[in-house]
Amino acid sequence: IDMIVGGVDRARLVATLDKIAGPVQSTGPELWEVDRVKDGLIAREVTPVDVRAEADFKRVHLPEAVHVPLESLLEKAAELQALRTGLALYGRTDEGLMDHAKLLSEQGLRVCVMQGGLLAWEAARLPIVRTAPTRTID
Repeated sequence: IDMIVGGVDRARLVATLDKIAGPVQSTGPELWEVDRVKDGLIAREVTPVDVRAEADFKRVHLPEAVHVPLESLLEKAAELQALRTGLALYGRTDEGLMDHAKLLSEQGLRVCVMQGGLLAWEAARLPIVRTAPTRTID
């Protein structure tokens, strides 16, 4: 913070800019409606990230979704960054995901939470990927 930027004390420069334009605040991750996520997916601007259990993901998920269990999100941040798109986190609902999105955002990832989760996506009758359950006889 005590840096000199182009011959000007950084702290003084920030204080001057705050007086002129107001303080710059990080907005952090946003809550996106399913139509916005759909548009981002079509434009290849976001990758859906399904944070549910693996069995749930295998049963049904969004097109192009990647599966990262909620408890593994932070440790997979580098791999998620390699996707080179924004991330749209979703679960069955959106409950509790904003805190995780904030942590990823703090690591430099562009991330949003899909409002309503998979239930909202299905309610909007948007495309999903379904895998037929396998039957086994032991």
